[in-house]
Amino acid sequence: MFSLNFFLLLQCVTDSELLSISEICCSLSYVNIKGCTLVTDHGISRMILNCNELCSILACDTSFVNHSALALCSSNPSKTQESENARKLLTLHIGRCGIAENNLSELLSKSDNLRSLCVNSVSRKCQEVLIQDALFRLLCLLTSSPTYFNILTSLMQKCSACQIQVSSAALLHVISRNAKLKSLKTRGCSDILQQESETKLRKLCMSKNTLEELYAVLGKSCKLEELELGWGFSYFSLGSLKQGLKGLRTLVVGLGGSLGPDGLDLLPLFCPMLETLILYFQVISDSAIINIIQNLQHLQILSLCYCFGGISSLSFKTRIPNLRSLKLERVTPWMTNEELAILAKSCTDLVTFSLVGCPLLDFEAQAIISSGWPGLTSLHLEECGELSVDGVTSLLDCHALEDLTIRHSVSVGPGIARDFIIHAASRLPMLRKVSIDVCDAKDGDFDLPSFGERCSLRSVKIARCKLQKSALELHNLEARRTPVHKETLVLFWDSQKLVTRVVKERL
Repeated sequence: MFSLNFFLLLQCVTDSELLSISEICCSLSYVNIKGCTLVTDHGISRMILNCNELCSILACDTSFVNHSALALCSSNPSKTQESENARKLLTLHIGRCGIAENNLSELLSKSDNLRSLCVNSVSRKCQEVLIQDALFRLLCLLTSSPTYFNILTSLMQKCSACQIQVSSAALLHVISRNAKLKSLKTRGCSDILQQESETKLRKLCMSKNTLEELYAVLGKSCKLEELELGWGFSYFSLGSLKQGLKGLRTLVVGLGGSLGPDGLDLLPLFCPMLETLILYFQVISDSAIINIIQNLQHLQILSLCYCFGGISSLSFKTRIPNLRSLKLERVTPWMTNEELAILAKSCTDLVTFSLVGCPLLDFEAQAIISSGWPGLTSLHLEECGELSVDGVTSLLDCHALEDLTIRHSVSVGPGIARDFIIHAASRLPMLRKVSIDVCDAKDGDFDLPSFGERCSLRSVKIARCKLQKSALELHNLEARRTPVHKETLVLFWDSQKLVTRVVKERL
C-alpha cells in the first residue's frame, strides 16, 4: 500500500497510465495533474472513483469537466456508509477546465471542507453560479474550523468583466466565519467598491457593511500570511489591517489600490516578516525603496511594475543580501550599463531577474548580467535598447537558465541569429522555456531544434508583431513603425510528439 501522501506529477501521463496508477495506489490523497493535456475527462473520473481518500486535486488546464465533477459528487460504492467524495476535498484547483455550471454548483455545494479553491477563467455562467449560488451555499456551511480558505485572484479578476457583484459584504461574510484566515486575494475585483443589493447574502449579513469595516474586521480577527489587494485599498486601510499583518509574508498591491508614500514608509513597521512585495501602478520614491530595502530583512522577492515617481539608481545602491527575485518593469527607463553594474553588486544572489523598458542599455549589458548573476534560472529582458544588436552570446554563460525571454531588445534593427534557439538549447543544459520575437530575428525567422534529441527544452513561444496604425498619427512615421504583438506561435514537446498552436494574443 502506498503512502497517503503520494504525489502524482506526470505532465505527459495518459488515461491508461493514470488508471494503472490509481489502481495500484488506491490510497492516494493528493493528485497533481496540472497541465496534463493527454488525459481525458473519462480518465480523470475513473481515477477519482478508484481513489477513496482523495482530498486534494490540482487539475488546472486539463479535461476535468462534467464526468469528473459527477464522480466527486457520487457516493463511493466501496464504502458501507455512503458519502460523496466531494465531502473529503480540502483543495480543488480546476482553472480553465470548462465545467458546466450545473455540475459546478452541485460539486461546490457538497464540498463542505474546502480550504483552497481555484476556478480561474471559467465561463460567465459558471462564475454567476459561483457567486450567486454555489459560493453562497458554501459560505453558509463554512465555520471557523478551516484554517485556510483561499479566494484566488483569478476568480476576482473575472467578476467585473462578467458584471458579477462581489461586494465588501460578501467578503466580510467569508472573513467573519473564518477567524483563522491566512490568505486573501482580491486584486482585480473592482466590484468590491459597490454596495451589496438586497439579496439573500445582504439579509444574512443583516447590516450595511462598508469596505473600511471589512478591513477592520480582517485586521482584528485574522493573522494573515498572504494578502493581495487592489480596488478600494488605501493607506487608511493599511492602518485598519495593522494587527493582522505582523506575520504577513506576501503583499501584492495592484491596480485600484494606493499605498502612497506614507503607506510604503509604514510597511517595515507593520509587516516586519515580509518576504515578497509586489507593487503595480504605485507612486514610489527613492526614500521609500531605500527604507524598504534597509528595514525588511527577510525580503526575497521584489517586483515594481508600471510604478510612478522619482526613483533613481540611488534606490539600489544599498546591498540586499537575501533578495532572490527582482522585477523592474517600466520603472527604470534611466538605467544604463553603469547603473546595471551597480545593481548587480547590490543584489548578488538573484536567481530570477526581469527588466522591461530600459532603452539606454546596449550590447555590453549582456556581460554585466552574466557575470553579475551567473546562477540565474529565469531571465526576462524586453525593450532593452540595443542589448541584442550583435546577437545573444554572453547571456548563454548563465548555465543554470531554465526560462529565457528576450523581446524587442534591438532598437536599431534585428540582431538575433537564426539558429539562436538551437544554440541556446545546446549551451544551456537546464533550459526548458524560450520566448522570443520574430521582429528580433536577424534573418526574419528562427530554426527549431529537433525536440527528439536529448535536451531539456520543452516549450518555445515565438511572437509575431504588426506595425501600429493610427488614423490620428498618419503624419508620424515613428508611430506607424511601432510594433505591436499580433499572435504567438507556441510549440510544446510532450516527450512523444510536438504540439504546435497559433494563439491570437501575446503569450
